[in-house]
Amino acid sequence: MKHRLFLIFLAAYSAASVAEPELKGTPGELSSYLSGVPEKVFISGYGEIKANADKAVITLVVKTEDSKLSGAIKKNKEVRNTIRNVLKQKGIKPEYIKDSKFSSTPEYGFFGDKPNNYKVNNIVSIEIHTGEELEAASSLVDEYASVSLVSTRFEQSDKQKYENSALQKAIENANAKKAVYEKTLNIRLKLVNLSEQVIQAAPQHRLREAKLKAMSASYEMEDSMGGAGQSFGELTYISNVNLTLRIE
Repeated sequence: MKHRLFLIFLAAYSAASVAEPELKGTPGELSSYLSGVPEKVFISGYGEIKANADKAVITLVVKTEDSKLSGAIKKNKEVRNTIRNVLKQKGIKPEYIKDSKFSSTPEYGFFGDKPNNYKVNNIVSIEIHTGEELEAASSLVDEYASVSLVSTRFEQSDKQKYENSALQKAIENANAKKAVYEKTLNIRLKLVNLSEQVIQAAPQHRLREAKLKAMSASYEMEDSMGGAGQSFGELTYISNVNLTLRIE
């Protein structure tokens, strides 16, 4: 019996010896090993840059209908061609006028399986840079019953420049916090990882036709008073960075 218990103990001891690695080194090295992963500090930084929008993208929808699908498509194309000609006469480059693929919706009567009417929608996006172009785009909504405003989006041509400036401010903000930690706690922090995000907080919203017309009139009034009309409003570029640092 005693012999059997000794063998069981010996087997258990051997298994434990195989499962756990042997620890060697100085007391300081062992302490470092046993402490696990080095302590980390997480610091965030924020940066914000404002810039004037120098262009706008107006999105219109052309809606036409006919008892035949081919007729609805033909009417839609004619309206879009008219829109293009009007805008070109106002100096808008052809590449700034873009059409999307159309969508068709058949309408059925109370009796019969064959549609008795077809509606065709086509999106037209117009990139504008001046007050005259803005006025031309807004007049389309008033002059053509088949044209409606979908949205207006404001942009900055030198977007990358402002995004980089916002990111730089965010990093500087995070580094300033890092310096405070190091000085106050008398420690040194080493960068382990960095993540970043830059977004454009633009006045992207849906506008009714009347509001677009009012915006056009306001732009023209400011422009006639001496250059103030060269901006479509203020954009904000926001950057957030997150630093992961190790205490040394």
